Amino acid sequence: MRQDNVQRKVHGASWFFLSLICVYLCVVMILWKTNIGSHITMVQNLILSQSMIFVPTIIYILISKCDLRETLRLKKTHWLAIIILSLIHISEPTRP
Repeated sequence: MRQDNVQRKVHGASWFFLSLICVYLCVVMILWKTNIGSHITMVQNLILSQSMIFVPTIIYILISKCDLRETLRLKKTHWLAIIILSLIHISEPTRP
C-alpha cells in the first residue's frame, strides 16, 4: 500500500513538471511570435516569470485536490528559530 502511495506522488510530480515545461514553452513561443517580449519592462518580466510558475502550481493543487499543508509541509516554527533568523537578517550588511 505504501509503495502505491509513493508511486502516485511521483506520477503527480512528473505531470506537474511536464505542465511547467509546457507553460514555459507556450509563453516563450507566444512572446517570440508576437514580438511582445522585446517591449516589456523589468517589472512586467518579473511578473510574467513568476506567474509562469505560480499559475500551474495553483492549477495542479486544485486539480489534484491534495492537502495543502501536507504538500507544502507547513509546520509550526519554533519561536527561537524566528528570533535567530531575525538576528541574522538584521546583522547582514546592506549594500548601497
